[in-house]
Amino acid sequence: MSEDEFEFEAPAVDVAFFKEGGNTFSETEIGLLGDVNGLSVLVMPAAMGEEALSLLNMGATVTVLDSGEDLEAVRTLMDEGGFALTLIDDSPNSIDMVNRNGAFDIVYSPWGAVDWVSNLADWAMGIADMLRTGGRLVGYDEHPMAYTVEEDAGRLFVAHSYFGEIIDEDDDGEPDTPLALEGDERSDFSWTIGDLINALGAAGLAMVRFDEYPESDRFETPLDRFTAIDGETIGRVPSAVLFAAIKL
Repeated sequence: MSEDEFEFEAPAVDVAFFKEGGNTFSETEIGLLGDVNGLSVLVMPAAMGEEALSLLNMGATVTVLDSGEDLEAVRTLMDEGGFALTLIDDSPNSIDMVNRNGAFDIVYSPWGAVDWVSNLADWAMGIADMLRTGGRLVGYDEHPMAYTVEEDAGRLFVAHSYFGEIIDEDDDGEPDTPLALEGDERSDFSWTIGDLINALGAAGLAMVRFDEYPESDRFETPLDRFTAIDGETIGRVPSAVLFAAIKL
């Protein structure tokens, strides 16, 4: 990610809220997820663990796939609250073939997940291999357009390319990290909506819903840092997407 990207510190997960049956999804997300009672759902990556616990409280059998500190954070939640989750220690970017079992009815992709995908083709194929035929990918995430704007004198202007930019902080004329703008790998936030849809399609996942929103009712977005700009102006730029794709 570039130094201009918006970052925020997520609040700690309220274990008591989920032990009492809490659900963090918005009504729109719940409507898209549908009745998950009795379904097998994979959450990848782990995010804060709130989506996994919400799905569990909706009656789903839930597995979380991630690695490192994020997976350990979910393990801690399980220990603290006694939640019955299954954990898979693996990379969402490139799932090991031994874990690609095609056993899930739904794969849920949490907020911020697509931003960190290093190779969209591998990511999409991994999802397809985890889903049963007819299974669905559901994702709620940042809109890439939200990273293209900056503020000046109370106005928004396009300051960054929607198609990605070379990171060259030392000004030596060379990318600071490996970059392949014409391939599947990028070093900056540069996945376009077309990139996402095409990668999923190539993996056999047909996009059936793609909604764009000027704000998120669950998360801070890159646009929220522009507090001096009026809401009508901010609302001209999309900041969130909700999508669903079906495995054919």
